[in-house]
Parts: sequence; C-alpha cells; structure tokens
Amino acid sequence: MDLIRLFDGYFSGKNAAPKAGGFKDIPVNFSIYSDFSKKILSELRSVEYGKTISYGELALRAGFAKKYARACARALSKNRTPILIPCHRVIMSGGETGGFTGGEGVAFKEKLLTLEGSG
Repeated sequence: MDLIRLFDGYFSGKNAAPKAGGFKDIPVNFSIYSDFSKKILSELRSVEYGKTISYGELALRAGFAKKYARACARALSKNRTPILIPCHRVIMSGGETGGFTGGEGVAFKEKLLTLEGSG
C-alpha cells in the first residue's frame, strides 16, 4: 500500500480510498498504549469517514460506561497516529468540537472535519 499516495488523496479530497475505509487496513502498533487506551483507539478506527461520535458514545462502544468520556478524551490526547486513528471524529455530546492536541489544535480538527464533510 502506498501510504504517501493515500495521505495525498485524503488531504486533496481526490482519492476515494480513505472514504471507503482505506486507512483501516494500515496496521497500527497499539503496544505502546494502556489496555484502556487500546480499547478506545481500536474502537475509534471503526468510526466511518465523514461521521462523528461523542466521547461518551465512544467509551460505551469500547465497553465502558459513558461516564468514562473524560478518560476517553485523555486516551485520545495520546494518539500517536492521527488520521489512521481518527481522533478528530470525536466531539462533545452537545455537538461542540472539543479539544485536539495535534497540528494546529482545534483549528486543525475543524479543518479535518470539514474535509470529511462533517464539520
């Protein structure tokens, strides 16, 4: 798989592969994360291109109570492979963007959501 071409297609909006889940096929090393973070980050990979999920809903889908939303956010802040593990797709339950530690912070998260048609 040509990762550079896949990323170029993603950021240019011209390649349909990421829209079809192309990044899900790229292996990610989860061994550096805690068990909790592994479950959260693994579940996040199933959130489709152009879709968003709340922190609490992600915690539920990963097998935890909704009250783990903040712990979920902390796990996402340690994500070493954004885009492959699309933490930009996780928003607050009220629809607000929430935080983002990568790139330009929240501004970058908003750009990615807009790029995917969910911002």
